[in-house]
Amino acid sequence: MRVSPLVLILLASSATAMLAQQTSPASVVAYKPAEQTGTVPAPTCPSTFDFHPEVDGVYSIGGDIKTPKLKHYVAAQWSNEAKTRGAFNPFKPDPSAVSFVVDTQGLPQDVCTLKPAGYGLDAEAAKAVWQYRFQPATKGDGTPVAVRVSIHVSFNAKP
Repeated sequence: MRVSPLVLILLASSATAMLAQQTSPASVVAYKPAEQTGTVPAPTCPSTFDFHPEVDGVYSIGGDIKTPKLKHYVAAQWSNEAKTRGAFNPFKPDPSAVSFVVDTQGLPQDVCTLKPAGYGLDAEAAKAVWQYRFQPATKGDGTPVAVRVSIHVSFNAKP
């Protein structure tokens, strides 16, 4: 049985196209910060965070996504308003909670306030968080990914 060269070319090109569709990896969406780096005071966080890495590139920690590791920490300072209005309470070491994205370089992005403390403390918490540095979160294969984390910000023990 003889097969024309044109038929062979068509079969080869369709097989190649089908194979390429099956083996090509899903496109990875790169994370892009929503806010300008260093925004202080940080805006209020939304009531919930939806994780859609295929849309915005931000993953949720868990499963094969490993937690980022803190490499550089800066303690938040007490604001002048908190000092003068008597908001200092040594028994309440975590008066402000924030959420932020740790990007693929280990830098905080999109910082927002989860639990406002008032008295200018939220701005001080955001200033400290912008200075944190992390070893980025990774997928199971070691690829760095952006993840959202939420933390309580500790302040210096004495104002």
